[in-house]
Amino acid sequence: MDDTDKGQISGAINWVNFTIEIPKGEHKVRWEYAKNSSNSQYEDRAYLKNVSVYDAQIVNIRLNGFYGFFNILEGNLFTNIAKKGEKIVLSATPNPGCEFYAWTDEAGNILSFDEVYEFTVGDEEINIVCVFFDKSYYDISWFENPGEYRGESKEFPYLIRDKYDFKGLMNLVNGTATGYTQAVDFSGKFIRLENDIDLTDYIWTPIGINDSSKFAGTFDGNNKTIKNVTFDGISEFKGVFGIVCGTIKN
Repeated sequence: MDDTDKGQISGAINWVNFTIEIPKGEHKVRWEYAKNSSNSQYEDRAYLKNVSVYDAQIVNIRLNGFYGFFNILEGNLFTNIAKKGEKIVLSATPNPGCEFYAWTDEAGNILSFDEVYEFTVGDEEINIVCVFFDKSYYDISWFENPGEYRGESKEFPYLIRDKYDFKGLMNLVNGTATGYTQAVDFSGKFIRLENDIDLTDYIWTPIGINDSSKFAGTFDGNNKTIKNVTFDGISEFKGVFGIVCGTIKN
């Protein structure tokens, strides 16, 4: 076949049925047989019984690194081809010391935060990324590339959207963020929490650990919840925030 399924049908003494799935479209079909010896009586013959054509679409699924793996729980995904209308169910499993973050598209847009993700194959090509992180990962892009939300007013505060952003805030204030030689106290700046945060399986160091590393800005919790906090057992303070000379509200 022109889809390079050569050598994938094994010769056998008895009759063998073999199905090859290819996308809808024009294809050339050619069947060949191999001789087991120079004696023609040992030939294996192959006969084309029927050809079924169906609408299919490309489905690409990849990992963002070597932090975990995914499984197909439901659905028939032949290499990276699936029938239109097919329901595909995926599950994500992180490696030890890592955690699942989300299913995204290639542009980084969130498709789901659930470890089990279900979708139906439609008319468009599907590209999915299974995103894991090392548990030490944190994100400070909200601080370095904030767009219009630069923290200069309560109307345009820095936005903390998830636990990785929140870990980034902790590292910036405590002076442990990579690339920063000193702590960032956020004096005169405004920060707003956008979503609930679950810190399960993470050892938390309070934001503000000494006089040189303290929070001096305004943090608006926005009536969201920060839950399942486990403290490091080293810091003098036992709270989400430690030394604060600014404002924590809502």
